[in-house]
Amino acid sequence: MILAGCTDRPQAGPPPSDPFVAQDVIVHSASERLVVRAAQARVDEEVIQGEGVRAEAPGLAIEAQRSSWSFATRQATFDGDVVAIRGETTLTCSHLSVTLGSGEQIERAVADGGVVVQQADRRATADRAVLVGASGQVVLTGGPPVLSDPLRRLAGERIVLWLDDERVECDSCKLILQGDAIGAAPGSSPPD
Repeated sequence: MILAGCTDRPQAGPPPSDPFVAQDVIVHSASERLVVRAAQARVDEEVIQGEGVRAEAPGLAIEAQRSSWSFATRQATFDGDVVAIRGETTLTCSHLSVTLGSGEQIERAVADGGVVVQQADRRATADRAVLVGASGQVVLTGGPPVLSDPLRRLAGERIVLWLDDERVECDSCKLILQGDAIGAAPGSSPPD
C-alpha cells in the first residue's frame, strides 16, 4: 500500500506515535488493484480514518504515435510505440486495437508486435497478447511467449495470465528455476 498526501506538519524520521492529519490523500493498494481518495485523513499508528472518501479502480492511460477511432463500432486503434498503463501494469507494443463494451469498459484488446507486459518484477513478452476485459485475462502467443521474474523463467506455446490475480496457465511449457527458487544457493552442495 502506498499513502500519498500533504500533511499539515513536516515529518522527519520514524512516524510519530501521535496522529497526524493529511489533506487530499491518495492510497494505492497494489494487492487490491484499488485507488482510494480522501479529502482529509487522520493517521494513527496503523489506522487511517478519512472524510470525503471514494474508492475507484485505477484508470487506464494509452499513449501512441497515432490513433484512430470509430465511435459507431466502439473501436480504437493505436500505432507506433504504444504504451498502456493501468495501476502497476505497463503494456508496450507496436499496435493495439481496443473494443469498448457497455459503459466505456474495455471488452477486448489485442496487442501486436514486440509485446511486453510488466508488473513489478514480473515481465511477460510475446508477439501477440489478447486481453479479455471482464476477466483481466491476457493470452500471450508467438515468439514464443515468456514469463519471467528474478527466480523463474516460463516459456511455452501459449501463456495465460490474469492481471488482477496471481494465476498463470501455460501450454507446452518449459520452466527454469534459479537456485534460490528451489531452496539452495547456486553452487551449494545438497544436504546429507
